[in-house]
Amino acid sequence: MGEKLKLFVCTKGKHCKKQGAKKVYCAMLEQLEEMGLEDDVCLKKSECLGQCSKAPAVQVKPHNYYYGKIGPDDCEKIIKSLETPKKTKPVKKLLIKR
Repeated sequence: MGEKLKLFVCTKGKHCKKQGAKKVYCAMLEQLEEMGLEDDVCLKKSECLGQCSKAPAVQVKPHNYYYGKIGPDDCEKIIKSLETPKKTKPVKKLLIKR
């Protein structure tokens, strides 16, 4: 079956914390539960992801891409993009160019 999808929300980095990362984490958790994906997608609070200028930041693994400047209103789009794990496509307008 493949590796379980993981979302890491930077909640402990000082820039992300100041920009409302805790609200983003809560909104993601709520969306996962609403869509019944809490067993398929692992949501974790994270230390700094090194994307401070794009706070709050979220990392998606195993695909290893990052979202930046995320607000609670963006969480539904992100979670919907994970609905079909084999066809996961990032939400391009929220991606951080690395």
